[in-house]
Amino acid sequence: MLLNQSSVEANSIAATFPGLSAGEQECDVILCTVHVVRTWIKNIYHGPLLKKMTCAMHKLTQIGCDEVVKDAITNCPVQANAKYIARNYAGNSKKWVLWARQHSPLLLQVTSTNPLESYHSELKTKTSRAHGLIGEGFVIINVDILSLSCHFSL
Repeated sequence: MLLNQSSVEANSIAATFPGLSAGEQECDVILCTVHVVRTWIKNIYHGPLLKKMTCAMHKLTQIGCDEVVKDAITNCPVQANAKYIARNYAGNSKKWVLWARQHSPLLLQVTSTNPLESYHSELKTKTSRAHGLIGEGFVIINVDILSLSCHFSL
C-alpha cells in the first residue's frame, strides 16, 4: 500500500491485513516519497543532513541506505535532528527507500500519492450534497473521463 505519512492509515492497514500470521498474503506499507521529503524539510534543520537523507532514499541496496543513514545520525551536529532520524527512519527504511521497490517496476515509477490526491481534490471541488446520489455519480464519471483524457493525451 502506497500511503502518505499517516500513522492512522498505516495502523488500519496492519489491522485489516495481518499477513502470514493470519494465513494471508503479506501487505507492506510504502510511504510516498513526496510526503517523506516534505516531512524532512519541516523537521530537519541541518541542510547537509537533508541532502544525506535524500541520498539514502535513492540508494539501490539496503546496506548502502543503512550506511548513509547511520553516517547521517553519527555526524549530525544538531542532536535533535539526529534523534529524529534515529527514531523515525533508521531501521524501517523498507517503508521509505527506493531499494525496497526494486521488485516492482510499477512502484519504481509511481513513488508518490500526488495523482490520487489530485483526483480526490477534483472530486471535492466538483461535488455537493445538493447533487444527490445520482448527480454525484454523474460528477464522478465526468471527473474520471476528464482524468483519463488528460493521461492519454500526453
